[in-house]
Amino acid sequence: MTLYDNFFDDMFKDEFFRGYDKSFNIDILKKEDGYDLIAELPGIKKDELNVSVDKDILTIKVIKKENKEENNYNYIHKEISEKELERSIRIPNIDTSSISAKLEDGILKINLKNKELQDKKTIAIE
Repeated sequence: MTLYDNFFDDMFKDEFFRGYDKSFNIDILKKEDGYDLIAELPGIKKDELNVSVDKDILTIKVIKKENKEENNYNYIHKEISEKELERSIRIPNIDTSSISAKLEDGILKINLKNKELQDKKTIAIE
């Protein structure tokens, strides 16, 4: 291993970079009439999820609130906390009025239909 390789290996083991991934996995499947977007969101409830579209940008946002129950526990290690995750994807030519979404067993499925494209039209000149 070279000094260059060691530098990057060590850098990403640093505390600053650990746990920095604030994203989630998605797949986008192209279909004849549009797209299916599938996102892995284990442990996320419907009320912690927001899906929006602005022009051709689809945004999935998760706000997971920390359970604020009063308890007498003294944690020696704690990773479960409030977090905010967001992904925005540009998907051109989608019909925003026909988007549907379903969350089931930690999998979010979003169905996006293509806009109806108008046929080529010749314009008569007067």
